[in-house]
Amino acid sequence: GTWLVDDGIITQTDTEKTDYVAGTGFAGEQFTIGVDIKLPPDVSDAGAGLIFHMSGRDDRTQGYMVRFGSGGNELFWGQYTEDGTFSGDGGVPTEIDPQEAQRLQLIVSESTFDIRVNGETLVEAIPLQRANGWIGLVSFGGPVQFSNLSLQLGE
Repeated sequence: GTWLVDDGIITQTDTEKTDYVAGTGFAGEQFTIGVDIKLPPDVSDAGAGLIFHMSGRDDRTQGYMVRFGSGGNELFWGQYTEDGTFSGDGGVPTEIDPQEAQRLQLIVSESTFDIRVNGETLVEAIPLQRANGWIGLVSFGGPVQFSNLSLQLGE
């Protein structure tokens, strides 16, 4: 994808229907990460989120992805296989306003992770099979904006 950084806002501008990943340059084991995500209001299948425990900085293999889909009408998660194929593990419907930025937060512990949206815990204790790796942003379609990225290492 085409990633632009301007005044603290990261924008992925490509509109193709594929997952684009941008490594953050951080790797971790146990951490809390959050980011505000703004989806394009006129793209019904746009999505964006976070990816973590990747094999390399920009190598999504074996990484876990959590992202909004269907223009913000769902949130789903899963893992990329060793050959880079995504395998979904679950999902929940969401009722968010795509005109507004949404806060996605992941709390990653030694063997599980939790998902929060706008401060509300949506899913708890999703099991992890991989204990560490690189962290990144992921977008599907575009343009998608990311802002207020925060990372706190440790439990």
